[in-house]
Amino acid sequence: LLMLGDASVQTGDYDQAESFFRAYGASSPALTDSPEVLVRLGKVYLARGERDKAVKQFTKLIAGNGNSEAALAARMQLAKMGEVEAAGTGIQGLDARLDGAAAIYGWIATQHPGSEKAPEALAELAALQLADGNHEDCLRSLGLFLANWPAHGRSGEMRTIGHTAFASMVESAVTDEDFGNIMTVWSDHAHSLGEEGLAPRARIALAVAAMNDGSEDFAIHLAQSFFKQAAPDQYAEL
Repeated sequence: LLMLGDASVQTGDYDQAESFFRAYGASSPALTDSPEVLVRLGKVYLARGERDKAVKQFTKLIAGNGNSEAALAARMQLAKMGEVEAAGTGIQGLDARLDGAAAIYGWIATQHPGSEKAPEALAELAALQLADGNHEDCLRSLGLFLANWPAHGRSGEMRTIGHTAFASMVESAVTDEDFGNIMTVWSDHAHSLGEEGLAPRARIALAVAAMNDGSEDFAIHLAQSFFKQAAPDQYAEL
C-alpha cells in the first residue's frame, strides 16, 4: 500500500495516494500513527496546498518519534515551510550563529551525520548561506559536504553554489584590493572548488589577485587557461 501510494504521488494523484496511506495505517493499530504514514500524509497535504494539515502531521511525527529518519525529514519540511519553531521542537543546542531554517539544517547535518537527510540539510544550508551573502560559511559547507558525501546526487549543485559564492568573494576582493585574503580563501577551499569550475570573470579576478599577491606563476597559469578555453566574445564580458 505504501508503494502504491508513493507511485500515486509520483503521478500527482494525491487523493489516491492519501487513500493508500490511510488504508495502510488502518491495517493495524500500530501503524495508524506510524512515522512512515505521518510523513507521507504530511507531504500529500503540502502538495495539495493544505498547509495547516501538513504542519499538524509533521509536528505530530516529531513529537512521537524523536530524531528518527522520518522525524528528521519532517523537521526539514517544516523548516522549508518557515515553520521553524515547530521544526525545532525538542532540539537543544542549536548553533547560535545560525538563524531560522539555517539552524535546523545545521543541526541535522552536524548532529546526525549518519542520517540520509544530513547531506540534504547541508545542501539547503549552503543555499541559504549563499542567498544571505555568507560566502565563506557557504564554502565551509561545501567542503564538509564533499568530504563526507562526494558521490551524492547533489554534489554538482553544491559545487555550483560554491563557485557562485567564491566568484562574489574574489571579484569584491579585487575591487577592494584585498588580494592576500582572497588568496588565503582560495588556498583553504581550492580542493573543494576545483579550478576547472571557475567562471571566466572569477578566473581572471583570481589571476589579478594572485599577481598582486606575488604568485605570478599561478596568475599566468590562470590567464593562459582562460584564453585557451574562452570564446572571443567572452573577452568583452570581462
